[in-house]
Amino acid sequence: MSKSQRLDESRGIGFIKDNFVASNNESVFRRAQTGDAAAFEKLYKAKCSAIYNLCLRMTGSATVAADLTYQVFLDAFGKIQSFESCLEITSYLRHAAFKLIVRKRHSQRRETDTSTADLRTTR
Repeated sequence: MSKSQRLDESRGIGFIKDNFVASNNESVFRRAQTGDAAAFEKLYKAKCSAIYNLCLRMTGSATVAADLTYQVFLDAFGKIQSFESCLEITSYLRHAAFKLIVRKRHSQRRETDTSTADLRTTR
């Protein structure tokens, strides 16, 4: 950490910056709830990389991660009215991504188990 960063933090500047970002995200979130497509796009751009990176880390595939990220935001768009705050939608996005990944892995295992069983019965 540099001397200027320590000085800024001791003066509370980091808190002010974080508080501004949080309040700005909240206003964008509220506009997205009213159907403002540009606001939802800003929300998407603010949260997309975190969700994509989570999906990428858990799947190891850029293509699958992109598909899952798309699905998570599509679901969130349909449910945006039910969220109380921007923090709640952030938690939802992470949880939804995790659940989709688990479901995908589970269905892949079932497909593998089924194809293995088919091979055993055809011999």
